[in-house]
Amino acid sequence: MPTVRLAALCAAVLTLAGCGAEPRARAAQTPAPTPLPSGLQFVVPPIVTFRDDGTSVAIAVRLNRPLRHDLGHPAQYKGQDAYLDVPGAGEHDFLVGMQRDTVFPTCYSESVSLADATPPVVDGQAIEVSLVLSETERVTGATTVRKLADGVEPRPALALGCPHRAPGQPAVRRCHGEAPGGYSISVMSARGTTCRRGLQIMRRVAPEATTAGDCYEDLCLRGNVHLHYRCTAALAGEAFWDIACRRGKAEIRGYTAD
Repeated sequence: MPTVRLAALCAAVLTLAGCGAEPRARAAQTPAPTPLPSGLQFVVPPIVTFRDDGTSVAIAVRLNRPLRHDLGHPAQYKGQDAYLDVPGAGEHDFLVGMQRDTVFPTCYSESVSLADATPPVVDGQAIEVSLVLSETERVTGATTVRKLADGVEPRPALALGCPHRAPGQPAVRRCHGEAPGGYSISVMSARGTTCRRGLQIMRRVAPEATTAGDCYEDLCLRGNVHLHYRCTAALAGEAFWDIACRRGKAEIRGYTAD
């Protein structure tokens, strides 16, 4: 074969390698991350702030949906309280633990102290936040630590863009009101109904609430029905209880403390 013809054939067939050269290896592809069994994820980077000496931080996160168990201590799996964590954190206060505002059903927060051996955080420091769901499952995300100036009150729900509704659920409105009883109940929120209806129902619930006998964990509100709403309660702290009354997608939330 003439030399000119051979060169043309090489140029047509091997445009990225010389004639007779080894073909280039394909670039390795990064495998897609394995989805978590829970399907939970951070919608935006978490918010981590601190004051004073940086030995404790306040963490706030927004999820794509609420945790499955939302009465009492938040949890994805029954009997395993979820919590927010950062590298170098000390012992977690599971008596108080991670908290939520029922008006923002996909957002959670927790204050965490660092261990004595952990250097204090500084403004602008990169940090990884984990929402621990169980011994084997956690949601993680990277963010930057920010120091709050004196007199500045954080507004994490606004900064995270926390919605007033969970996917597939009606919007939640904030309520105010007290239902007197042996344990007075503060009405916090109403989803898919009115605050007025919420107060009506909690006024019926309050006289029933008691810690007598074996009622400390749930105030003996074990599916009691009032105005077609089924009401339950769960311990959410030391002598602090969450109360929820539900009817279909409608929900009224309140709390009481001793």
